[in-house]
Amino acid sequence: MFTYLCIFFMWFGGPLTNREITMLLDTLRTQLKESIKTKDETRKNILRVVIGEATSRQDVFRDPCICDETVIKIIRKIIDGNEETKVALKNNGKETDLRFAKLGEENTILATFLPKTLSQEEIIQELESEKDAIIAFGKPGQAIGHAVRYLKDKGVIADGKVVSEAVYTMRGHF
Repeated sequence: MFTYLCIFFMWFGGPLTNREITMLLDTLRTQLKESIKTKDETRKNILRVVIGEATSRQDVFRDPCICDETVIKIIRKIIDGNEETKVALKNNGKETDLRFAKLGEENTILATFLPKTLSQEEIIQELESEKDAIIAFGKPGQAIGHAVRYLKDKGVIADGKVVSEAVYTMRGHF
């Protein structure tokens, strides 16, 4: 029913105009069922967190369908939170703590659902046609903003930090 509702809104123009239907959330639900069957507790628990966050966001914003981009943002937010916790554990000398290893395992599981992003070298290649414009900007922030917009318009998926590093490299500041 959920998928049919999403397709209906996408085809007939409703709340989903110009947005993609969520296939990632369906994949997560399928993976959750499999992890329950195989009794993979870590996978089951982290998938429940992601699905729960997406479902609550769906309820709060009264959105009949959560797009893949939103689910990806949720996954990245959870990964970032896990990384912050790992840094705090490391700073307190608790690298041997079971939580430290479990957070790494959760991040590995979640990373499998993220789209592949470009490396710094690949970003520099993508931005080669815009090199003169990027160098011409007076401030690095303006050049980074231009690069991010250019990549987004091309449909390229890239991490903002890596784009920033690529722009600094192209400008000779890194």
